[in-house]
Amino acid sequence: MAQTGDGAPRSGSRKLNAMISLRLDPREKRRFEDAARREGFPSLAAWILDRCRCDSAPGPWQRRILVGQLGRIGAELSALKHLAGADRTDQVIAHLSGIAARIAGLQRDIMNGGDHAGEDDR
Repeated sequence: MAQTGDGAPRSGSRKLNAMISLRLDPREKRRFEDAARREGFPSLAAWILDRCRCDSAPGPWQRRILVGQLGRIGAELSALKHLAGADRTDQVIAHLSGIAARIAGLQRDIMNGGDHAGEDDR
């Protein structure tokens, strides 16, 4: 066994001595524990650490923006069905090009961890 002052390496757990405490109501804690279990994490702490370390994951505000953008794109695609039925090919192509450009922009923002996806729609 390693003794104080002998220069031998200590266990890794001794280096992890910083701690964060949170107060939650019991229902919220159960909800988090259920989410951790559902996502296959061995513990609530592992789930929380993974969520905190994942800088590129969209937060609640970004998710709302992305959901709104996807809803707008879906509505435009539905409207295009009517234009296509009326044989307005040039208008359909123009709308599809615009939709493709917006989707590419959203993809870029998500991949780059940008917090500005869809901000023009606020």
